[in-house]
Amino acid sequence: MATGTNERVVDAAGQSATADLAQDSRTFLETVATELCNWDMYLERLQVRAAVRAGSAREQAEAKISQLRGQRNELSQRLGGVHSATEEGWTRVQAARDDLERSAAEVQAWFEQRREP
Repeated sequence: MATGTNERVVDAAGQSATADLAQDSRTFLETVATELCNWDMYLERLQVRAAVRAGSAREQAEAKISQLRGQRNELSQRLGGVHSATEEGWTRVQAARDDLERSAAEVQAWFEQRREP
């Protein structure tokens, strides 16, 4: 795995832990917003890694990245609607964060199994 990609995963994980420990909604919102920026950078790094692949490996990588982008965007939408939401809204944001993290781990494992040249 590329060092920059490792750093982005660590950054996202650090923000995730901070959000999990947030004691108030403002801290949570700010932390998840930063987490989203880290996800953007991580996804860009993955896109670069996909670009060096050929044929079906590239197509598969791009499909996986597209799925992650969709999950990242869903998290952003849920976060945008949570400012005045009920506990259910917060639960939906957390579920979207969990889904994104789980999928990112799967994609990272996929990249690791198919090391780039």
